Amino acid sequence: MPNTNSILCLGCRDESEPKSFINAGYKALGVDINTKSNLIKKIPAEEIETVFQENQFDVCYASHSLEHVA
Repeated sequence: MPNTNSILCLGCRDESEPKSFINAGYKALGVDINTKSNLIKKIPAEEIETVFQENQFDVCYASHSLEHVA
């Protein structure tokens, strides 16, 4: 992905999504409400804008997660 350095994995469930981006050379962090991982912050998706700064991530990756957000 051109001009991409950092990726937020929204609703990633486990470490597989952030790890795949990290292994490809990106900085990646996951967000989910159910986690026990250092690669994933336990934050409801509706609250991410209160936790992270605007433009902190270049890409937000959300696979099979947006249908769970109110």
